[in-house]
Amino acid sequence: MRMGFEEQAKLSQMSLPQVKAHFRQGLQDHGTDVNLNDSQPQGDGDQSRVTAENAQFYRDMFATGADINHYSDIGMLPFCEFAKQCLSGDVKAVRAALERAKNTNQPTPDSLTRLMESRETSLRLTPLLMMVSIGKNMAMRGVSEKQMSVVKLLLEYGARPDARDVCGKTVCHYGAGAMATPMTLEAVRLCIKAHESGHFFGKQVELHSLNSAARNGDQGWCLGYQSDTGRRAVYLAETRETLAVKPENLKLVDALEQQNPTKLCDIPDRMGIVCLQEIIICNREDCARFLLEENHADLDVEDCDGTSPRSMCVQTPLGGFSMAALQGRKRDKNFEFSCSKCGVLKSDTASDVVQSASVSLLSKNGRGNIPSHREGSGYRKPVNVRVNEKFDIKVQAISHRVPLAIYDKSRHCNFEVAPGSPGFDELLQAAQAEPTWQGRKTFVTASFDAEGNCSVILVNKC
Repeated sequence: MRMGFEEQAKLSQMSLPQVKAHFRQGLQDHGTDVNLNDSQPQGDGDQSRVTAENAQFYRDMFATGADINHYSDIGMLPFCEFAKQCLSGDVKAVRAALERAKNTNQPTPDSLTRLMESRETSLRLTPLLMMVSIGKNMAMRGVSEKQMSVVKLLLEYGARPDARDVCGKTVCHYGAGAMATPMTLEAVRLCIKAHESGHFFGKQVELHSLNSAARNGDQGWCLGYQSDTGRRAVYLAETRETLAVKPENLKLVDALEQQNPTKLCDIPDRMGIVCLQEIIICNREDCARFLLEENHADLDVEDCDGTSPRSMCVQTPLGGFSMAALQGRKRDKNFEFSCSKCGVLKSDTASDVVQSASVSLLSKNGRGNIPSHREGSGYRKPVNVRVNEKFDIKVQAISHRVPLAIYDKSRHCNFEVAPGSPGFDELLQAAQAEPTWQGRKTFVTASFDAEGNCSVILVNKC
């Protein structure tokens, strides 16, 4: 059952302990072993597959950030000190904390694991997951460089790039999905590279094929990933020295542990969803190129509804690009798209078939109806968008009785359109006409004029 806006408003009035209890009960009611999660404060907990009947609860939990805004309202005070240092981009403090935790005789001390893998919020986010989720759940502008430095530090000291939240989401779902930013895409790029050799971490490895033949055959413990060089740190216990070694020059001492890990971008969440599905429907070609051309993401991972990125490509604008990438070639500049329903070419469609209409969305009080605690709430243009400049917004719909949720990727523009309001019927119809997401949401182009009024451009599809 989808979370209605009345329920969201009710949640906004709850205290943090109350909303945490609400999500804990919701997780338990929808198939999550919360006791198993409690027993793994630094682990992924219950990652069992979610049934189609329970999937919407987890979709809503991920989409809204669960209780992250309640934490934000009180300055993240309940977070551990290390998590707050990471979020604030305090590179010096983060490095000092990691060094203190590292200062033991163990190659991968428990103190370091507790620091980097402890979970925060009802979504159970590690510090690394929180850093990448900033682009989706919180607006913290101006510190991207510091954030990237923290991400690199976490990977260097051994943070798991494949950690999963309570919904099974990885850094790819948070940082390379519909709400991706340049910072989160770069962070995901580093995590994907680290994950490729992540199966070595914390295990005994043997050095081989080195230019320095005297080092070949040496054994040690594999440590964190050095993002700037693409190497792994290896601690040699006999000589008590640490080397930086390329992953291709490492092999596990225990041959039975040799493995080829699944690509990080191909790891599905508990509903079977990979991040590629989200970006196909929202037409994020930058993310599609990142996933398909750079990382060769799998197009055939099916979710709990039997939907795969390949099946979605048939009915979306990115379909031609995705199929071209699958065949190992870049899309030609003259590549012609055709409608999957009527076969009309894009050039014909633009001039003869598709008709667009501008619909005004007026707000009586100029701020919309989303509760005030929601980050970036309001009937207003995003901060970095100029007057009359077009930008994309997401429309989430339930039925003709329930308000529509409207927001852009930054969440600075974030409001509702109530039944009977200008534009409600047109937007509801547009969402219900979208087959890929079962009529639950769509993406449209919007703009704000000099007087602060919002208009959306609706395209009549064949």
